[in-house]
Amino acid sequence: MLQDSQGRLAAGKRLAPTLTGHRRLLEHEYHALTRFADAAVVRVLGLTTHKSEAWLLLEYLNYGDLRSLAGSPPAFWLPLMLEPVRWLADLHAQGFVHGDMKTSHIMLRRPNHACCIDLATVTACGQPTPMQTPAALPPEGAVLASPSADVYALGVMLHELLFGRLPGAGRQARDAESPGGPQLAVLAGACCATRPADRPTMQAVFGQLSELTGRAALAVS
Repeated sequence: MLQDSQGRLAAGKRLAPTLTGHRRLLEHEYHALTRFADAAVVRVLGLTTHKSEAWLLLEYLNYGDLRSLAGSPPAFWLPLMLEPVRWLADLHAQGFVHGDMKTSHIMLRRPNHACCIDLATVTACGQPTPMQTPAALPPEGAVLASPSADVYALGVMLHELLFGRLPGAGRQARDAESPGGPQLAVLAGACCATRPADRPTMQAVFGQLSELTGRAALAVS
């Protein structure tokens, strides 16, 4: 942990100096965090040099990530998904994609509020994509950035949260009975459709998750 110029506790992110263009990559993420700042995104506190190395300073988040909730009942994690998915829909509407969505890239600011981290892969639609997590790579590959690839990655996340594991090789998320509700399993399967054109938009996913969250709240009350 580090402190920013105002003495605030901060999480520091650095890249190995041996990595080609490491300073440029951190600057790219800094500008993405600034441009797409939102309540659903980790707050950036600065870009600085510490001990001759470039560091990105971010708000300190100490409540863990969504991966720690994988396999738990949807009531524990479904409400936490809404703000990050809403932000992703807004990002797509502006012509950009995240490019590397996964459960470890959504962290808890508070026990009841989650935000996206790691915007290093944010890319304009149609541009070459940086390296993506293999498990979230869609069948068509990731040659050019597209919203449908983010939707596929979100489907993988939903599967992991529902079943406590990533989708198996050659299996769609809908192929197994969900312990957390068939609607979520169907949505995960739709997001993981083989053909990009068959996947819903992120805005449509947000609408369905909002509806399912509302039903879950009514059931609990």
